[in-house]
Amino acid sequence: MHPADAVRDLDEAARRLRTCRLCVAAGDGVVPPPIADVRPTHRALILGQAPGIHEPTLGRPFAARAGARLRAWFAAWGLDDEERFRSTFAMTAVAKCYPGREPGQRGDRRPSPAVLARCAPWTAAHLRLLDPPLLVPVGGMAIAATLGPGRLDELVGHRFELEGRTVIPLPHPSGASAWTNAAANRALVVRAVELIAVELRLEPAA
Repeated sequence: MHPADAVRDLDEAARRLRTCRLCVAAGDGVVPPPIADVRPTHRALILGQAPGIHEPTLGRPFAARAGARLRAWFAAWGLDDEERFRSTFAMTAVAKCYPGREPGQRGDRRPSPAVLARCAPWTAAHLRLLDPPLLVPVGGMAIAATLGPGRLDELVGHRFELEGRTVIPLPHPSGASAWTNAAANRALVVRAVELIAVELRLEPAA
């Protein structure tokens, strides 16, 4: 049995997740600890790809540049403030530990299918225990895990219904991604954020 299968509440899920070393034991080369922030008071769940190189030290999801860029997309709705953003969105990822660097390259490794399979029960537990009415998959890997494969320009900026909850995808906010360099794609991000704001009943920032 996976350790996530028997958790009964979010506090227990957080405790058990912190001690998870399944991928380390399997020799997959990830860097623990697992990173997530899912509390009963959250109104929506952001599902990312994996923690970055700084998150194991900082101990919070989206704690570095990608997080700042993600919050900046919500500035028109007053969620560029980090604490307000974190009080609104629970955050987890399809891979809970930093996957490490790609050998010989500057970028991070893509989480392997085995890592994703071991982490999937944790994601399922977060969804089951929080039961958020709004799910925001961020980046192609999280979007594919939620909605199946598809092009970002066909998915971002649209609202979907899945298993009784609303799903509104966003691209990954990593500076390594060139997708938002195109004006048409930036407009899709604005539209997606507007849809999220409607779901959360946010008022425009003054």
